[in-house]
Amino acid sequence: MKIDGPIKHILILDLIDGKPHRKTVSLRTENMLLKLQNELLRLFLDSESVSVDLVVVSNSKTILIYVHRMFEKICGDRFNISPHSIEFSGTYYHEFENGSSNEQALLSLAYEKLPSIIENIVSKNYNATLEVPLHSCLNEFPIWYCGIEYLQGVDERQSWQEYFDCGSFERMIPHTQKPKVNTWFHLISHVFDQFDCDNWLERNTFAMKVAQFVAVFHLLEAASGNDWNNIDGEELLTLPFDSLWLGIMASDFDISLEEFGESSDAEAAIVERLAIQSVSEAIGELRDIFSGPSPLLFVLWASIYPNYGDTSSEKFLRVTEGLSENHELEQIWHLIDSGNIETH
Repeated sequence: MKIDGPIKHILILDLIDGKPHRKTVSLRTENMLLKLQNELLRLFLDSESVSVDLVVVSNSKTILIYVHRMFEKICGDRFNISPHSIEFSGTYYHEFENGSSNEQALLSLAYEKLPSIIENIVSKNYNATLEVPLHSCLNEFPIWYCGIEYLQGVDERQSWQEYFDCGSFERMIPHTQKPKVNTWFHLISHVFDQFDCDNWLERNTFAMKVAQFVAVFHLLEAASGNDWNNIDGEELLTLPFDSLWLGIMASDFDISLEEFGESSDAEAAIVERLAIQSVSEAIGELRDIFSGPSPLLFVLWASIYPNYGDTSSEKFLRVTEGLSENHELEQIWHLIDSGNIETH
């Protein structure tokens, strides 16, 4: 994925142990953690603007202590290690040690708790995080959640920032995406840097590009069945559109100004229709950011319908291979592929 800048990567790792009472970490777990550490260092250590939160969920206090010491020693301040223990009553461990309970049943009990624990971790600590596909080199590890979150940085000011900021974007997008607005805004803001907003034509083109991204999220709501397409043309008019430019564009879409009592009503209709009919341009930018249509499908779907019941790699396969079995998922794919929503 082409994601630069001050970004926090969040990984939630499942290290549930079949023998949580033992005082040492198994050789298999040690080797897996060493390999994971090497992969994470290779991926992230050279990027100065990147930090990593590694959240470890386990029913073994021995494993939690081991992981914390292992990563803190090598990775230093760049990696934040957060242990989350799956707690059971003392009876659980007592029965386990005495062999009076079935080992597989106790393991199943821990995995029954895992999805709700991960959901709780995300909702409490990473509500602003955007879930993304796992990097291919991490697919073999038991990672149940992979996300990115924008970290506030000091960027060089661009001419477009005089007309548009994150607060403006938040007012325009659906409620579902508002908690993640900082991350979305950071990802798409690099697209706007190409425009010199001191230039009349480029300023209007910039405003339309913003409107296209807003349209993506409203069309996503409709395609996913989560809500209607509630794009607001009047809200889009707060962008730096020029009435003359809108009048010129209106002729291409057969919008007559005489249809409306107020010119502002006509301009709102023009902006809304232009944004929707040219939304494929913004979708193309998002495909580039996430390195293809399938990763984008996963990100958009997960932003509406998060799933905490599978590992990251399993979730990606379910989404990308489940089009024929899920109408809403198929609709989002159609939006990505064609820029519109099928109506039938």
